[in-house]
Amino acid sequence: MVDSHGCSKEVAKGPKNQQNLSKSRYYSPIGPTVSPLERSLLTVPAVQISNSVHRDPMPSNNNPSFFAKASLVLMLCAMFLHAHSSQAMSLMEAYRSALSHDPIYRSAQHENAAGQEAREIGRSAILPSAGLSYGYASNSAEVTRNGNTDPYRYDSKMLSLTVRQPLFSPDALARYKQGAIQSDYSDAVFAAKSQELMVRLVSAYLETLAAGDQVRLLVAQRDALVELQEVNRRRLDKGEGTKTEVLETRARAELAQAQLLEAKDTHDNAMRKLRAIIGKDIDSVRTLPKTMSVFALQPVTIQEWEALARDNNPFVRARRYLVDSSEQDVKKNQAGHLPRIELVASHSRSISDSVLLYNQQTVVNSVGIQLNLPIFSGGATSAGVRQGADLLSKSRADLDESISNALIEIRRQYNLLVSSQARIEALFNAESSAQEALIAMRKSIIGGLRINVDLLNAQQQLYSTQRDLALARYGYLLAYLRLHDAAGLLTEDSLQKIDREFLVAADATVEVPATACTGARHAHCKSKPSEVFTSAALEKEQSQLVVADPNAIGDEAVLWRETKSGKKKTSRKAKKQN
Repeated sequence: MVDSHGCSKEVAKGPKNQQNLSKSRYYSPIGPTVSPLERSLLTVPAVQISNSVHRDPMPSNNNPSFFAKASLVLMLCAMFLHAHSSQAMSLMEAYRSALSHDPIYRSAQHENAAGQEAREIGRSAILPSAGLSYGYASNSAEVTRNGNTDPYRYDSKMLSLTVRQPLFSPDALARYKQGAIQSDYSDAVFAAKSQELMVRLVSAYLETLAAGDQVRLLVAQRDALVELQEVNRRRLDKGEGTKTEVLETRARAELAQAQLLEAKDTHDNAMRKLRAIIGKDIDSVRTLPKTMSVFALQPVTIQEWEALARDNNPFVRARRYLVDSSEQDVKKNQAGHLPRIELVASHSRSISDSVLLYNQQTVVNSVGIQLNLPIFSGGATSAGVRQGADLLSKSRADLDESISNALIEIRRQYNLLVSSQARIEALFNAESSAQEALIAMRKSIIGGLRINVDLLNAQQQLYSTQRDLALARYGYLLAYLRLHDAAGLLTEDSLQKIDREFLVAADATVEVPATACTGARHAHCKSKPSEVFTSAALEKEQSQLVVADPNAIGDEAVLWRETKSGKKKTSRKAKKQN
């Protein structure tokens, strides 16, 4: 069967004795040779038409038409993979998209724009103010002169323009300074949220990578267990294995399948989280190369980083501005006890302003000084001063807390960055050791010194080490990023450095395995060989092992090994004790 990408799908067939795999289970056979990229992208569910899964036999290598068809389909698969991987989004592309679409960042932009108006509002307190007033009234009056009463009905009009300029106003001066401080505070908060966007984006990006790595590792682990389960089942059918081996392997395979389903959900959630930040749908993200370089820290010492955090951390800067703003609040409240002196100029015109000025137009121009002296306000001014002093003390305590948190974060991320380098190196070595241990475990099983469960544990150890290695690498990147964030040095250049030196071009992507090339052992759509061993190799290496009782279960299952001198009977339990 050929899918929409020109790659063959395997149609599962098989005897009834293979019904131990459920219809709902995914199965991806492991072929003889393939590249790591193909292995990570080509693992897919096999198509099932019955309750069992079976792999097609290897096509004959002597058929010329087979090689022609295989070459054509392989070329089509490669074209599909290249086109698909070219859609992988880089970190900088994601960042530029997030600048326009991330709702938290857009909210911060509007908040900062609103905060900048505080400077203009504060400046207005020390600038002149002008007011224009107009009045119109219909009047009815009576005037009595020498015993004679005369009624009057007339309309009066009044127009007045007044200009005031503060000459001495501690309240206005405090408002002016506080407005500038609030604008600076808004800039500091926006800088903090801009850096927070970078951290959130990289965290979501690397979380997606980690989830994709987990999916790929679990796919490889499940496939290897399914392969080993098939080998153990065939050995049991031939009387060369035990039920224990089949049951152990099947239990591990079922557990790996359950973990894989959970990992796919985790990967899907990580992708959705990333899409919510960048505001667009993506198919995949770029991945890390196999090897990593180490960033040179500038400055070098922790003391220098702590000094930078005290001065440049955006949250510390914001707290300092809040302290300054609280000081101006105290001064505003204290100004309630002080006089206010203003220069006042006015121009007014009136017609029939009163009954005495009936049918008369009056024009008045005046310039003067006005003094306002508060005497008593019911105790509100004194209470405001005390309240402002308490809020100032609170702001200073909050500043100390912000400095302490920044220094703790600097120390934590600095230590994590330094220790991550050694941890990554150790995990690289542990991965190599786990692979060698896996090979040694296989030989020990052949020699009768170890049993099937030991092989399963060694395989699990390898996958756990690979997972920890991937997480350690991502942790190093986040520590580098958060260290600069705590020091107030995180900029777009920092992201470009990570994108340029760590994230490779779109030749390897991380995504949930989807329908692509598959097939049991088809040369045109190969799968990566098991990282443990293939079934053919296992059967060849274990061909000397037979079981006296095929129904035997447990460590007491008797193994027979053919030697030159004949068959030597030993128990698995005894060999383990040796």
